[in-house]
Amino acid sequence: MDLLSLQTLVLDRGFIPIRRVHWTRAVSMWWVGRAEVLEEYGLVARSPSMEIPIPAVVRHLRGEPRRRWTVEVRFSRRALFLRDGGRCQYCGRKLPFQLATHDHVVPRSRGGQTVWDNVLLACLPCNQRKGARMPEEARMKPLSLPRRPKPGSIPAGPRGEEAQLLDIPPLWLPYLGRPLA
Repeated sequence: MDLLSLQTLVLDRGFIPIRRVHWTRAVSMWWVGRAEVLEEYGLVARSPSMEIPIPAVVRHLRGEPRRRWTVEVRFSRRALFLRDGGRCQYCGRKLPFQLATHDHVVPRSRGGQTVWDNVLLACLPCNQRKGARMPEEARMKPLSLPRRPKPGSIPAGPRGEEAQLLDIPPLWLPYLGRPLA
């Protein structure tokens, strides 16, 4: 594991995942008493006078837990990938996460915005073929129309192959029963 890019999952008091931070930030939160360490990577950061285990998952000790039913799905590459099932919405091909692009149905050059109702998952060849045109002009009909997902409609947490595609450490999986907000 590369210590420079190692991340820590942060949970709120109610054990709901809220974000990921660099492990040094998580150690700072633990050091000042704002968080407790739930899982460790098995690696140690050393100084001349002490050794600190590197946390994989921490939980906030202060603040109110989030209410599950009020959390909306935020727009992100990961959420878009999950909403569209990892398939190009023009040709239907299954895509690895790293090669998936997002296509604006109404191109940005024509005033389209990067919002749920205007963005689809697309493979690079289809995205380039469509270009800055409307789908009708490019003679490309999307398999599904873009829509804002309802809270809780994005699969709860990545498992197995999907977790590897999204580069999620296995120690996080038991805590990802609810979506990252």
